[in-house]
Amino acid sequence: MGDDIDPELDKLFKKYNANAEAQAEQRKKEAIERADSRSAFEAIVNEVIRPIFEQYESYIKSRGLHARIEDKAQVAGERPRDSSIALKFAFASERLYRNGCSQISIVHDSYNHRKVRFHKAVYGASGGGQSGSDGEMGLEEITAEEVERRTKAMISETLKGPFSR
Repeated sequence: MGDDIDPELDKLFKKYNANAEAQAEQRKKEAIERADSRSAFEAIVNEVIRPIFEQYESYIKSRGLHARIEDKAQVAGERPRDSSIALKFAFASERLYRNGCSQISIVHDSYNHRKVRFHKAVYGASGGGQSGSDGEMGLEEITAEEVERRTKAMISETLKGPFSR
């Protein structure tokens, strides 16, 4: 072994350290973006979505049905998971706390930070129903009109019956 090994290893260590620093910087940038988008989602929930869901929750209850808002927030420091807010309603109160209630959920995507996904479940009074994805959009695209349109559609489909289309 000659002295020429050290310069080769030095180059490799230099490259390794540069890559490690770049990866650490990227992780830091992603963490900041995730925190920023989580804050943006929380602001949209508080300023746009929750007030609409509260109006519809009261409206549904005033018509003799059962409704509630369910909010699942990402906790700082925990493994990334999707934050969401949902408006659930059912013909019987016990169905609000298990599967089988109609709902619209708006879910913040913890991996694609600038997107939200919509999920809709429609169940009839007899319990039969369907659920699934109802599309996605960017955080900046969410409007009160869009939330209201999707909420009305879910309620309308539930009252008509899930298989009446």
